[in-house]
Amino acid sequence: MARRPRHRRRLRLHRPKVHRDGRLVGAIGVGGGAPEQDHAFALTAVEALV
Repeated sequence: MARRPRHRRRLRLHRPKVHRDGRLVGAIGVGGGAPEQDHAFALTAVEALV
């Protein structure tokens, strides 16, 4: 019988970066929901900042 990994495979989504005047000034990372939900929330936050 094959061993099951103890951790789940994480979905790799990029962390939305915040640019102002062509310069990278930060990134947004969130957690607590499903990966797709966290990513959508972070993209919305970046849109609100720029």
